[in-house]
Amino acid sequence: LRRKSEIDKAVVTRRQVPSEALIRKSINFLRQYADAANLSANASEEELLRYVTETFTTKQNHYQELLGYYQTYAYPDKDLVTAAHHLMSDILSRRKDNIALLEHMLKRQDDLLDMNEDIEDVEFFFASQRVVYDNSVKALTHFQKERDYFTANDTAQKTLATMQAILALSKPYSRIGEVPELIAQLKTIYSDLLALKKTEVAETIRQCMEDVHQLAEEARNANTLRDQADHHFAAKREEAKQATSLIELDAMSMQLLNYKDSICRRMEEMTIQTYTTVNEPKPTTQTAPKPLKIADVRRLDLCNVKRLKSKEDIDRYVEQIRQKLYQALAENDGVQIR
Repeated sequence: LRRKSEIDKAVVTRRQVPSEALIRKSINFLRQYADAANLSANASEEELLRYVTETFTTKQNHYQELLGYYQTYAYPDKDLVTAAHHLMSDILSRRKDNIALLEHMLKRQDDLLDMNEDIEDVEFFFASQRVVYDNSVKALTHFQKERDYFTANDTAQKTLATMQAILALSKPYSRIGEVPELIAQLKTIYSDLLALKKTEVAETIRQCMEDVHQLAEEARNANTLRDQADHHFAAKREEAKQATSLIELDAMSMQLLNYKDSICRRMEEMTIQTYTTVNEPKPTTQTAPKPLKIADVRRLDLCNVKRLKSKEDIDRYVEQIRQKLYQALAENDGVQIR
C-alpha cells in the first residue's frame, strides 16, 4: 500500500460474515450432534467457529488414536473408524473459510449423525471390551496350538469352535461377554489334561530311573553314571511339576527317554566289558575280544496299544511279544528292552 510499484497488486475484499440463520442452524445441529450444552444459543461467530474447530479436531485425533490400536490386533470395524477419521478431515478441510466450514458441516450433517450412531459400538468396545478381546485372542492362540489334545473331548472341541466363531464375527460386540466363561471352561479341561500328562511324565521318570538302576547293578563302576542320572531325573521331576504346557510335557517325555537311552548305552558298554573280563580267557595275542551284539527293542514297539477282553486275547498278545523277542534274539547275542 506504501509502494507505488505495488499499489496495483493490492486487493481489498469485504469480509463475509455468516448469516444469523447459518449460525442458528449450526448451533442447533451441534447440540444434537455433539451434545453441546455449553454452547450458548446466542454464541458469537468466534465462539461458534472455535467450538466447531475444537470439536472436529478432537474427534479426528481420537479416531487416529483408535486406528493405532489396529496395529496390534485385527479389531472389528477398522473400515468404520477409518471412514470416521476421513469424515472429520473432510469437515476440517474448510476451516480457513468460516462460512464454507459451517455450510459444509450442515451439508454433511446426515453423514455425521449416522456416523455417530454407527460408531457407538466401536466406542464402547475400545472403552470397555478391548481388554477382554485381547485376553480372548491370547487364550485362543494358546489353545489352538494345543487343540490336538482336545480331540477326544467333544465339549472342549465345541467350546473352542464357539469361541473362535465369536472372535471371527465382523461385529462381535453383543457376544464378547460370553467369551470369559468359554475360556474358563477350556482352562478347566486343560488343567485336567495337564494333571494327567504330569502323572504320565512322572511315571516315565520312574521307569527311566528303574531301568538305569537295573543296568547299574550289572555294570562295573557305574555308580557315578547312576548318581548323575538320578540327579537329572530329580530335576526333571520338579520341572514337570511346574510345567504349564502339554506340548512342553510331551517334549520332556521324549527328552527323558533319549537321555535314559544314552545313559543305558554307556552302562551297557561297561556291562559288556565286565562280562568279557569275567567269562573270557585272556587272549594270547593282541586281538581284542569280539564285542557282544545287543539288539535294542523299544517297549512301544514291543507292546502295542490294544484292548484285551479274554484270556485268549492275553495269550495271543503275549505270544506276539514272545515272537518279536525271538526274532530280535535270532541274529544277536542279547536283547535290550528300552
